[in-house]
Amino acid sequence: MSDGLKLDQYVSINGSPDLRDCIKGEDGAEVSSIYMEKKGGGTYNLDYRLTVTGKGPNGGFFDLTSMFTLYFTDGTGDTYSLNLYKSGIGDHVVDFSSEDPRITNIAWN
Repeated sequence: MSDGLKLDQYVSINGSPDLRDCIKGEDGAEVSSIYMEKKGGGTYNLDYRLTVTGKGPNGGFFDLTSMFTLYFTDGTGDTYSLNLYKSGIGDHVVDFSSEDPRITNIAWN
């Protein structure tokens, strides 16, 4: 992401938006895709949304000892986190507000 993830874009690694082979955690945790969009206002004026399609570790559901955490850093240097607990694939969201919403770094544990 040389310029960062911008609105209405999917994260792409080596030209592919399918991230399952790249963003992996323990016990089967993985991310399939990450998409950023502008929300239409809403709670607490959080204007932007990252939608992460993925799953947490196998067998986990709200087990705080078994989760997959992603960290997103925007163009201002603020970092937002998302915990994936459920072992089934699904959409997970991070809503945020920023003066520079480009996502410049993604990390995970």
